[in-house]
Amino acid sequence: MNVAVLSQQDPYNRKTFSGTSYSLSKQLEKHFNVCWINPNNRVTGLLSRYFNRTKKGRFILNQNPLWVSKLISKNFNRLLNKNKIDVVFNIGMAGPFTAYKNKAKIITFADASMKQMIEYHYDIKESDAQAITLNEAMEKTTFELSDVIITTSQWCSDSIINDYSINPKKIELVPVGANIQIDPEYKSPPEKNTIHLLFVGIDPVGKGLAIAAEAVAKLNELDQSKAYILDVVGLSSAEGIAGEHIKFHGFLNKNITEEEKQLKDFYRNSDLFILPTRLDTIGIVFLEASSYGLPILTCDTGGVPEYVINNETGYLLPLSASGADFAKKALELLNDPIKYTQISRRAVELIKTKYNWDVWGERVAEIIKNLY
Repeated sequence: MNVAVLSQQDPYNRKTFSGTSYSLSKQLEKHFNVCWINPNNRVTGLLSRYFNRTKKGRFILNQNPLWVSKLISKNFNRLLNKNKIDVVFNIGMAGPFTAYKNKAKIITFADASMKQMIEYHYDIKESDAQAITLNEAMEKTTFELSDVIITTSQWCSDSIINDYSINPKKIELVPVGANIQIDPEYKSPPEKNTIHLLFVGIDPVGKGLAIAAEAVAKLNELDQSKAYILDVVGLSSAEGIAGEHIKFHGFLNKNITEEEKQLKDFYRNSDLFILPTRLDTIGIVFLEASSYGLPILTCDTGGVPEYVINNETGYLLPLSASGADFAKKALELLNDPIKYTQISRRAVELIKTKYNWDVWGERVAEIIKNLY
């Protein structure tokens, strides 16, 4: 069976979608003949760059007018026929389906709906109303055309059902896995004078770096018998964030073997994972932390509760929680070695049995085979 991975960015680049596109593509390759299709040709690529040229921010809406999306869709149909594609595995694209005319089955992979992201993300809230309306309409068309919609969380599934009136029978919730290759390992409660808290993220505002920094400052104030260090991976600096207990280590690229090894070492050598995120649809870093048995301190938001089980693999604090609240919870856990061990072991257990790409691959392969 020929399966096309539909993605505007190269899915085999491990920087794309935090490595999720790479992991799912490699899983699909175990069961099917897989190729990557970028629906743009030279002309539509130039047009897309032109219409999106002034937009800033990591999360932006597609600014293409409808006629450009239809040109992209027509080129997409041509590529599907040329490659004799049986199934399209769509990673979050909507434009290519505005003029879709093909017999290939469609599976759409979604970690959040456009409706959720418009309400959820500060960059998208600033988009113009016309772009929002068009993007929502294109996404609804894509959901309606899809034979199956694979989601990453109940949070996402609920929005697709309730906000887009999609039949729940179309939706399959299949949890994803960590995007680093390791043998999961437990952690023992730390018995040392320096405690390392790990923060991994490239968006200091969206991931709550200021709250994490406040938490570490409070820990050093409350417990002066130890030194508490915040290791920040993903950033070289952040405005207003500094201090002797905060160490910035820059961005580590998983495509580079040595940098991936450094990232693994941070997970392995840390004692707690802290990410007071304001917005996360999945939070792959939580799965990476759990792979190393790291107890997690984060916020109850978006798709996070699907992957951080409160009181089992970490703690979900409310979005209103302060750095002092995070510090209190960290001390509570560090002073309870039995609970620390339980959380570490439960995290690794779930990585082995539920939150891993092999489990995802087997389930998705079954879904695809059942289409024919």
